[in-house]
Amino acid sequence: MRTELTRSNEDLCHQIGTLQHLLGQARIPGELTGYRSEIEAVCEELRRQVRRNLKDLSYDHPDTFENVLRQTQRVMKELEVINAYYAGPLLRSREDDRLALIVLRWLHDEHPPTARRAFALSDGQFGIYPDLRYPSLFFLPCSRRRTLLYLPLLFHEFGHLLYAVHRHEMDDLVLEFQETVANVFAPPTRRQGAVAAQEDAFQAQLVLTCYPWCQEFFCDAIGLRIGGPCFLKAFASYFRLQGTHAFYVPREKLVLREHPVGWLRIRSLLCRARRLGFEGAAAKVEADWNATARLLRVTEDYEGTWSNELSAPLDKMLDDMVEEAGAKGILPEEAVATELTAGSSIIGLLNASWQRFEQDSGAYAKEEPLAISLIETSDIN
Repeated sequence: MRTELTRSNEDLCHQIGTLQHLLGQARIPGELTGYRSEIEAVCEELRRQVRRNLKDLSYDHPDTFENVLRQTQRVMKELEVINAYYAGPLLRSREDDRLALIVLRWLHDEHPPTARRAFALSDGQFGIYPDLRYPSLFFLPCSRRRTLLYLPLLFHEFGHLLYAVHRHEMDDLVLEFQETVANVFAPPTRRQGAVAAQEDAFQAQLVLTCYPWCQEFFCDAIGLRIGGPCFLKAFASYFRLQGTHAFYVPREKLVLREHPVGWLRIRSLLCRARRLGFEGAAAKVEADWNATARLLRVTEDYEGTWSNELSAPLDKMLDDMVEEAGAKGILPEEAVATELTAGSSIIGLLNASWQRFEQDSGAYAKEEPLAISLIETSDIN
């Protein structure tokens, strides 16, 4: 066993050294400097553990082999995670990444709890790995990296990071909402029989499912608070084209999903948007969403997974969560920005982009490169 463990650790040491060399040679934009430093630090910690393993093996004490095996497995698993997810953004960094990286840098800097956190960008559907043990890893479709219209969806993903930073307080608020859900769906009288037992089990699962749903509602609320109309429009436009399942999901499947059905998320966003004064954007989004639903021949139906009694408690919970997160709020002038000019903020430019796109999509396509260059080459914030 000693021989096998020694060979495995020597191989791991070689792999880690190779990766450290590749990371050191990678040419990256300045926004990724902190990210590279943290990933290199993780690799160095793994290398030191491998050295400790080899030293322990050199003493040839069989009673230590089990512990060495466990440590070797841990290093192997962590190295696989780094190779699969965290090294790629450095080794395959492209100039086209800078636009999204600048937006992410602004997001982190504007929120004190995340200002010192490193981050990177990878390929994939919109998403994030908000594991606080590692730098934040955001995912963005390749075709969205050089366009402005859907960058606001990164605000939702940033919300997951804010949730992770404030997890204890957030979870307490979600627990209170789950108790409300349990009370709303509790039967008025004790039920008997197989059908009643099945329904009770379904409702118990629904209460559990509310935990990830609340996170998604919260991240939507964060996106709206930061981006205002541009987030609402990007969100609705993106999900309207996802197919019928964005509008309706059978309850047996819905209760097992980590995301609430899109119609319910839109409904929550529209309510909050109107409260924030974005009535014009809300009215247009609602009209477009309903028109798409009619074409798909889908009607609003949550099949017993939602009650209107939960709307007010949901809004109250989200208000408390957003306040706890301390998310930067959009300024009034940013919400109504219409010109792609150098004087705009990042949020102003994103809102102006949607205004211009809706006014004349052809003209916008020609003007967008200038707006992008303003973000990449100036001190817009």
